[in-house]
Amino acid sequence: MAKAAEEMADAIRVLLRTFTVDESQFPPGEGQIKYNGSDFQTLRFVQRCPGCRPADIAAFLGVAPTTVQSVVDRLIKRELLERRRRETSKRDVSLFLTPQGEDVAGAIDRQDVSNCQLMLRVLPTEERADFVKNLNKIARAFEVGGKS
Repeated sequence: MAKAAEEMADAIRVLLRTFTVDESQFPPGEGQIKYNGSDFQTLRFVQRCPGCRPADIAAFLGVAPTTVQSVVDRLIKRELLERRRRETSKRDVSLFLTPQGEDVAGAIDRQDVSNCQLMLRVLPTEERADFVKNLNKIARAFEVGGKS
């Protein structure tokens, strides 16, 4: 199993470099935004959970609230997120994508799907469903909070 794990680690490293670092081949978010894992995951979370709080994002990402605050501030400055005060507490805020944030989040999703289509094309058609099923099985074993 150790050899298989080493081979898998090498393959994952290649894919991560190809799809998250090397912007010349596959520009992130259809070229609309530089890749930043925390930014991408925050946009994705707010897209799927509009009105969430920064604490919800921190729990999802598994990072400190101060880290999320920096990410949220950066995304607000770029006009991709907006804060709205909650009616129940003027100190508590809800987060929403701006129209531009919706566009960028959509571009990120489309680019992800396009990248996956390219990867799946490498496999024979009859192997694709099993590969996706097994990859989902692995992902679900490590998923936190039930949303990705």
